[in-house]
Amino acid sequence: MTEQAQEQLTLSIRFRDQHDFDSFFMGANIQAVTALKQLCASEGEPYIFIWGSEGAGCSHLLQAVCQQATQQGLTSAYLPMAELIKLNPLLLDGMESLDILCIDNIEQLEGLLEWQEALFHLFNRAREQHTRLLIAAHQSPRYMPFALKDLTSRLCQGVIFQISAMNDEEKAAAFVQRAHKRGIRLSDEVVHYILSRCPRQTQALFHILDQLDRRSLQAGRKLTIPFIRDVLGWG
Repeated sequence: MTEQAQEQLTLSIRFRDQHDFDSFFMGANIQAVTALKQLCASEGEPYIFIWGSEGAGCSHLLQAVCQQATQQGLTSAYLPMAELIKLNPLLLDGMESLDILCIDNIEQLEGLLEWQEALFHLFNRAREQHTRLLIAAHQSPRYMPFALKDLTSRLCQGVIFQISAMNDEEKAAAFVQRAHKRGIRLSDEVVHYILSRCPRQTQALFHILDQLDRRSLQAGRKLTIPFIRDVLGWG
């Protein structure tokens, strides 16, 4: 990879430190998470494809793999295609030299033949170099609308997991788990109050937690229902 491409890549990626395995509520995804942890440990399958609806947590898991890889002294990269397709596909050259590659949102390559070809060649080089691959999308690799059918064929060669979205009960448990990790203790009444009024998308819930955590630290206040009502403007 050229120095300019490396700089472009660095500027394009916004990595979220809180996206680790500890903050991911597994629910029905225990088998998939176990396989991803094995991939980080250079065990199990060398290539895994995960897919799920928006908000299911695929991007979270890819970044968790990168964080765990770093902790274990391995080299890795998180490649969000939604951002990278604005750049030159040549930036993928040399990526196979890393220990682990995590490629996100590959459905974004629909209609972009040059990018599809670049990913196809990267995939082949990575397999030759024994680079561990984790790829994610919002749909199964079997139904990718790619003009390059050889790429679709490659994507179907690994172990495939569908990441299940959380139900309301699991979202509440995930919200409490994320709060506890920050040292925030929430009463059942507070949790019910928040979940009954905010959007049910997981990212929206966690965004509200970020906002409440920041404001409570600034004000030196506990997260009570009156305080939450004032901060979020809920009547």
